[in-house]
Amino acid sequence: MATLLVLADDLTGALDTGVQFAKNGIEVRVLASMAAAGKSEKFSGGSGRINAAEQAEALVINTDTRRCSPAEAEAVITRCLKKFAGIPYVYKKTDSTLRGNIGAELEALAENGPQKTIPFIPAYPDLGRTTKGGHHFVNGIPLDKTESAFDALNPVTHSFIPGIITEESSIPVRIIPLGEKPAYASNSNSTAEIVIFDCNTNDDMRNIAAALKRADLLHATAGCAGFAEALLGVIPFPEEIRTAKANKAKKVRIFSAFPYSPIPLLFVSGSRHPVSIGQIKAAMDKGVGGIPVEGKKLCSPEWLGGGEAVNLVKDCAGQLRKKGACILGTAESFGTKDGSTTENTSTEDAGNGISKGLGQLVKNIIEETGHIHAAVFGGDTLLGIMEALGFDSIVPIDEIRPGIVHAMAGNLSIAAKSGAFGEPDIIEIIIDFFHGPAS
Repeated sequence: MATLLVLADDLTGALDTGVQFAKNGIEVRVLASMAAAGKSEKFSGGSGRINAAEQAEALVINTDTRRCSPAEAEAVITRCLKKFAGIPYVYKKTDSTLRGNIGAELEALAENGPQKTIPFIPAYPDLGRTTKGGHHFVNGIPLDKTESAFDALNPVTHSFIPGIITEESSIPVRIIPLGEKPAYASNSNSTAEIVIFDCNTNDDMRNIAAALKRADLLHATAGCAGFAEALLGVIPFPEEIRTAKANKAKKVRIFSAFPYSPIPLLFVSGSRHPVSIGQIKAAMDKGVGGIPVEGKKLCSPEWLGGGEAVNLVKDCAGQLRKKGACILGTAESFGTKDGSTTENTSTEDAGNGISKGLGQLVKNIIEETGHIHAAVFGGDTLLGIMEALGFDSIVPIDEIRPGIVHAMAGNLSIAAKSGAFGEPDIIEIIIDFFHGPAS
């Protein structure tokens, strides 16, 4: 039985949290969707559990609830908590810029999880996400003054975290100022409450984790990938964490089939985030080829089965063979407006159609090219690729950079990241990771 259950609202978030445990020797499996989780019987017994779940010390599930309604998100989290009720520790992974159904999902955890008090630590200091006075900041800028306020699918209108939560939940919310003694910590388990912790540094997170352990408040916690790493020192995994040397040897074995290999590297982006758009522009300025596709075409089965799509696949395969790397993405991920993508359809349906279309193109490119590496920007895009290739689970291995995860799905080696993560030259960094530094 797993010791820890992680529920993340998108697939890249599931990976960047799962890898915090995997890189320290914990056996982690990330289930790509609720459909994959649905194949597993309840952990309390039975012989029908899927292999990925059986092997996991930390089981991570992508609930894919970031863009659904608050009521639907709450229902999905509730179903997960009931299905996997035998797992003693639960971590609700939230987006580091607080996109998604934060209040509804935390309420579901408080009402149906293993404890009523939910400590919420949304900071991620390594990526500039900090919390002060209950307000969330990105590189010192209030969250509602950053690009996240203009997110095309999940705009964030508050930096004050209680304001975000109470949009979807009536559960009382409290703020714990940085350094406050843990007198807050009594948990009667009779009244639901969300407790937000101020946090500026990794040391702050470790101190909070230690205080929660003393208060016996670790059975249901919430935050992003930053606090997940702090949980390593306080959650009692049944096996001793392997040494860094043994863990490194394990990663080498997994990756030894193609270190610094000439296998082509396909970048795939469905992200509209300005960070990812800037990364693509920077790479193309350095000579990496790019192939943008209009969203309305990706949503059309007729187009995907037609001659233009066939020619696009051949063009992409040719660039991969000739240059070793190529970028495939939506027109908007290249910074070009494509207002037609949501015409006569909902934003969510358009997003799903685009992700599925990109997934189908990737499948066709692999059939044309043979074995490739893939670097994927955006959780929806990664899920579309996983579904097209028939992969239910993915195994995180290590971080290329904070928030940039190296993982394996079947025989496909993947670098995955949220649209908001990474340095301006992250594409060049990922190329160096797979192909070796340029001579």
